[in-house]
Amino acid sequence: MNKMKKRIAVLVVAACCVWAGKTAIGVFADGNSGVIRKNVTIEGVDVSGMSKEQAEDAINKIVDERKSTTVKIKVDDKTVKTTLKKLGYEWTNPSVVDDALGVGQRGNVIRRYMDELDVDRNGITFHIETAVSEAAIKSVLEKKCEKFNIEPKNASIELTEAGFSVIPGESGVVVDYEQTSADLYKYVMEQWDKSSDIVIEAKTSKKDPEHTEEEFNLISD
Repeated sequence: MNKMKKRIAVLVVAACCVWAGKTAIGVFADGNSGVIRKNVTIEGVDVSGMSKEQAEDAINKIVDERKSTTVKIKVDDKTVKTTLKKLGYEWTNPSVVDDALGVGQRGNVIRRYMDELDVDRNGITFHIETAVSEAAIKSVLEKKCEKFNIEPKNASIELTEAGFSVIPGESGVVVDYEQTSADLYKYVMEQWDKSSDIVIEAKTSKKDPEHTEEEFNLISD
Protein backbone atom coordinates (compact mmCIF):
# COMPACT_ATOMS: atom_id res chain seq x y z
CA MET A 1 0.00 0.00 0.00
CA ASN A 2 2.82 2.37 0.90
CA LYS A 3 4.57 1.55 -2.38
CA MET A 4 1.38 2.38 -4.26
CA LYS A 5 1.08 5.76 -2.49
CA LYS A 6 4.67 6.58 -3.29
CA ARG A 7 4.15 5.74 -6.96
CA ILE A 8 1.07 7.97 -7.09
CA ALA A 9 2.96 10.82 -5.42
CA VAL A 10 5.81 10.47 -7.90
CA LEU A 11 3.38 10.53 -10.82
CA VAL A 12 1.66 13.65 -9.45
CA VAL A 13 4.97 15.46 -9.02
CA ALA A 14 6.06 14.45 -12.51
CA ALA A 15 2.79 15.68 -14.00
CA CYS A 16 3.14 19.01 -12.20
CA CYS A 17 6.67 19.40 -13.51
CA VAL A 18 5.53 18.72 -17.06
CA TRP A 19 2.66 21.24 -16.71
CA ALA A 20 4.93 23.86 -15.19
CA GLY A 21 7.47 23.37 -17.94
CA LYS A 22 4.88 23.77 -20.68
CA THR A 23 3.40 26.80 -18.97
CA ALA A 24 6.81 28.37 -18.55
CA ILE A 25 7.61 27.83 -22.22
CA GLY A 26 4.35 29.47 -23.25
CA VAL A 27 4.74 32.38 -20.89
CA PHE A 28 8.36 33.06 -21.75
CA ALA A 29 7.52 32.84 -25.44
CA ASP A 30 4.89 35.52 -24.98
CA GLY A 31 7.31 37.56 -22.89
CA ASN A 32 9.84 37.57 -25.70
CA SER A 33 7.30 38.44 -28.39
CA GLY A 34 7.51 42.16 -27.66
CA VAL A 35 3.75 42.71 -28.02
CA ILE A 36 0.97 43.37 -25.56
CA ARG A 37 -1.20 40.36 -24.76
CA LYS A 38 -4.91 40.22 -25.57
CA ASN A 39 -7.67 41.86 -23.48
CA VAL A 40 -5.49 44.85 -22.53
CA THR A 41 -6.68 48.42 -23.08
CA ILE A 42 -5.16 51.82 -22.41
CA GLU A 43 -7.54 54.76 -22.02
CA GLY A 44 -10.26 52.79 -23.81
CA VAL A 45 -8.02 51.80 -26.73
CA ASP A 46 -7.56 48.08 -27.35
CA VAL A 47 -3.80 47.67 -27.56
CA SER A 48 -3.84 43.86 -27.79
CA GLY A 49 -1.09 42.57 -30.07
CA MET A 50 0.57 45.99 -30.38
CA SER A 51 4.25 46.67 -29.92
CA LYS A 52 5.37 49.40 -27.53
CA GLU A 53 5.79 51.85 -30.40
CA GLN A 54 2.38 51.06 -31.86
CA ALA A 55 0.68 51.50 -28.50
CA GLU A 56 2.47 54.82 -27.93
CA ASP A 57 1.33 56.04 -31.35
CA ALA A 58 -2.27 55.06 -30.57
CA ILE A 59 -2.25 56.95 -27.28
CA ASN A 60 -0.52 59.97 -28.80
CA LYS A 61 -3.41 60.23 -31.27
CA ILE A 62 -5.81 60.56 -28.33
CA VAL A 63 -3.60 63.15 -26.66
CA ASP A 64 -3.26 65.15 -29.89
CA GLU A 65 -7.04 65.21 -30.28
CA ARG A 66 -7.39 66.55 -26.76
CA LYS A 67 -4.70 69.17 -27.39
CA SER A 68 -6.88 70.64 -30.14
CA THR A 69 -9.74 71.25 -27.67
CA THR A 70 -10.94 74.85 -27.72
CA VAL A 71 -10.63 76.82 -24.49
CA LYS A 72 -12.92 79.86 -24.17
CA ILE A 73 -12.17 82.54 -21.60
CA LYS A 74 -15.02 84.95 -20.95
CA VAL A 75 -14.40 88.44 -19.61
CA ASP A 76 -17.78 90.05 -18.98
CA ASP A 77 -19.53 89.94 -22.39
CA LYS A 78 -16.35 89.30 -24.38
CA THR A 79 -14.64 85.99 -25.16
CA VAL A 80 -11.15 85.00 -26.22
CA LYS A 81 -10.11 81.56 -27.41
CA THR A 82 -7.07 79.33 -27.20
CA THR A 83 -6.36 75.58 -27.20
CA LEU A 84 -5.16 73.05 -24.65
CA LYS A 85 -1.98 72.69 -26.68
CA LYS A 86 -1.18 76.37 -26.04
CA LEU A 87 -1.73 75.69 -22.33
CA GLY A 88 0.98 73.02 -22.29
CA TYR A 89 -1.28 69.96 -22.26
CA GLU A 90 0.90 66.81 -22.16
CA TRP A 91 0.78 63.07 -21.50
CA THR A 92 2.70 62.63 -18.25
CA ASN A 93 2.85 58.87 -17.63
CA PRO A 94 4.13 57.23 -20.83
CA SER A 95 5.46 54.37 -18.68
CA VAL A 96 1.88 53.05 -18.64
CA VAL A 97 2.70 51.41 -22.00
CA ASP A 98 5.47 49.44 -20.29
CA ASP A 99 2.94 48.39 -17.65
CA ALA A 100 0.60 47.13 -20.37
CA LEU A 101 3.46 45.30 -22.08
CA GLY A 102 4.35 43.61 -18.80
CA VAL A 103 0.92 42.08 -18.20
CA GLY A 104 1.35 38.33 -17.66
CA GLN A 105 5.13 38.61 -17.90
CA ARG A 106 6.17 39.37 -14.33
CA GLY A 107 6.70 37.13 -11.33
CA ASN A 108 7.22 33.39 -11.16
CA VAL A 109 5.57 30.87 -13.45
CA ILE A 110 2.54 30.34 -11.22
CA ARG A 111 2.00 34.08 -10.77
CA ARG A 112 2.20 34.67 -14.51
CA TYR A 113 -0.20 31.86 -15.23
CA MET A 114 -2.75 33.18 -12.71
CA ASP A 115 -2.40 36.72 -14.07
CA GLU A 116 -3.04 35.49 -17.59
CA LEU A 117 -6.14 33.59 -16.50
CA ASP A 118 -7.47 36.72 -14.80
CA VAL A 119 -6.83 38.89 -17.85
CA ASP A 120 -8.44 36.30 -20.12
CA ARG A 121 -11.57 36.37 -17.99
CA ASN A 122 -11.83 40.04 -17.03
CA GLY A 123 -9.41 42.00 -19.18
CA ILE A 124 -7.35 44.85 -17.77
CA THR A 125 -7.52 48.60 -18.38
CA PHE A 126 -4.84 51.21 -17.87
CA HIS A 127 -5.38 54.96 -17.79
CA ILE A 128 -3.14 57.76 -18.93
CA GLU A 129 -2.33 60.82 -16.85
CA THR A 130 -2.18 64.29 -18.35
CA ALA A 131 -1.48 67.80 -17.15
CA VAL A 132 -1.41 71.42 -18.26
CA SER A 133 1.27 73.96 -17.40
CA GLU A 134 0.31 76.56 -14.81
CA ALA A 135 2.99 78.88 -16.17
CA ALA A 136 1.69 78.49 -19.73
CA ILE A 137 -1.89 79.18 -18.60
CA LYS A 138 -0.90 82.43 -16.91
CA SER A 139 1.19 83.52 -19.87
CA VAL A 140 -1.67 82.91 -22.32
CA LEU A 141 -4.15 84.73 -20.08
CA GLU A 142 -1.88 87.76 -19.79
CA LYS A 143 -1.53 87.99 -23.57
CA LYS A 144 -5.15 87.26 -24.44
CA CYS A 145 -6.85 89.30 -21.73
CA GLU A 146 -4.58 92.32 -21.41
CA LYS A 147 -6.84 94.33 -23.71
CA PHE A 148 -9.72 93.94 -21.25
CA ASN A 149 -7.91 95.72 -18.43
CA ILE A 150 -9.31 99.21 -17.93
CA GLU A 151 -7.16 101.60 -15.99
CA PRO A 152 -8.96 103.87 -13.50
CA LYS A 153 -9.26 107.58 -14.17
CA ASN A 154 -8.28 109.96 -11.41
CA ALA A 155 -10.65 112.70 -10.35
CA SER A 156 -9.51 116.14 -11.38
CA ILE A 157 -10.33 119.77 -10.82
CA GLU A 158 -10.76 122.60 -13.27
CA LEU A 159 -11.32 126.28 -12.97
CA THR A 160 -14.54 127.63 -14.47
CA GLU A 161 -16.24 131.03 -14.45
CA ALA A 162 -18.23 129.84 -11.48
CA GLY A 163 -15.13 128.69 -9.61
CA PHE A 164 -13.50 125.33 -9.18
CA SER A 165 -15.31 122.32 -10.57
CA VAL A 166 -14.48 118.73 -9.62
CA ILE A 167 -14.51 116.14 -12.37
CA PRO A 168 -15.26 112.72 -10.83
CA GLY A 169 -12.86 109.85 -11.34
CA GLU A 170 -13.76 106.43 -12.69
CA SER A 171 -12.91 103.00 -11.33
CA GLY A 172 -11.05 100.55 -13.54
CA VAL A 173 -11.32 96.81 -14.04
CA VAL A 174 -8.40 94.37 -14.08
CA VAL A 175 -8.27 90.66 -14.81
CA ASP A 176 -7.12 88.61 -11.84
CA TYR A 177 -4.59 86.43 -13.64
CA GLU A 178 -3.59 84.43 -10.57
CA GLN A 179 -7.11 83.38 -9.63
CA THR A 180 -8.25 82.80 -13.20
CA SER A 181 -5.17 80.66 -13.88
CA ALA A 182 -5.85 78.60 -10.75
CA ASP A 183 -9.52 78.14 -11.72
CA LEU A 184 -8.68 77.03 -15.24
CA TYR A 185 -5.97 74.63 -14.06
CA LYS A 186 -8.32 73.04 -11.54
CA TYR A 187 -11.11 72.68 -14.09
CA VAL A 188 -8.90 70.93 -16.65
CA MET A 189 -7.30 68.64 -14.08
CA GLU A 190 -10.38 67.74 -12.03
CA GLN A 191 -13.62 68.48 -13.89
CA TRP A 192 -13.11 68.38 -17.65
CA ASP A 193 -14.81 65.43 -19.39
CA LYS A 194 -11.91 65.01 -21.85
CA SER A 195 -14.08 65.82 -24.89
CA SER A 196 -16.12 69.03 -24.58
CA ASP A 197 -14.88 72.55 -25.22
CA ILE A 198 -13.70 74.30 -22.08
CA VAL A 199 -15.41 77.52 -21.01
CA ILE A 200 -14.36 79.54 -17.99
CA GLU A 201 -15.22 82.95 -16.58
CA ALA A 202 -12.20 85.12 -15.90
CA LYS A 203 -12.07 86.66 -12.44
CA THR A 204 -11.90 90.44 -12.43
CA SER A 205 -11.57 93.04 -9.72
CA LYS A 206 -12.27 96.73 -9.42
CA LYS A 207 -9.32 99.08 -9.33
CA ASP A 208 -10.01 102.42 -7.65
CA PRO A 209 -8.42 105.64 -8.87
CA GLU A 210 -5.53 107.03 -6.88
CA HIS A 211 -7.19 110.43 -6.51
CA THR A 212 -10.89 110.59 -5.77
CA GLU A 213 -13.62 113.18 -6.04
CA GLU A 214 -13.76 113.43 -2.26
CA GLU A 215 -10.17 114.69 -2.10
CA PHE A 216 -10.84 117.56 -4.49
CA ASN A 217 -14.10 118.46 -2.75
CA LEU A 218 -12.09 119.11 0.40
CA ILE A 219 -9.80 121.44 -1.54
CA SER A 220 -12.62 123.33 -3.22
CA ASP A 221 -14.38 123.77 0.09
